[in-house]
Amino acid sequence: MFQSVRRIAITAAFLVPGLIGVSIAQASAAGPNAIVTSGHIGPNSNLKIKAGDLKFSPSVLEVPVKPGKCKANSYQFSITNTTSKSQAITLNGARWETLSPGQLEPVCTGEGTSSFAVTGTGAMLTVNSTGGA
Repeated sequence: MFQSVRRIAITAAFLVPGLIGVSIAQASAAGPNAIVTSGHIGPNSNLKIKAGDLKFSPSVLEVPVKPGKCKANSYQFSITNTTSKSQAITLNGARWETLSPGQLEPVCTGEGTSSFAVTGTGAMLTVNSTGGA
């Protein structure tokens, strides 16, 4: 039900954009947290240090359900680790992914509410996914 595009695909997308047809850039017209990929605009939450504490920004995302498979160029939202350290992320209380510094991770979830947290901190991201496409 939960899918994540592996780091190698994202690394390839940054190093050789033509290889898989993905270009990722900030989308100022779509808002400060939007990521543009070929044919897709989705929200992004950054993991960052704010006032000495690790936080997701924004801490709540509202996204539509995405039909089909999660791919580097077709996903619901992304999480970016903007810190200088790797961060272990849980999903609904279970180990999910470790994000390296600077890593952008595209994510797809099913319909419902998902909670992402950073192990050993109070950082939490709530994602509400509703409706069909």
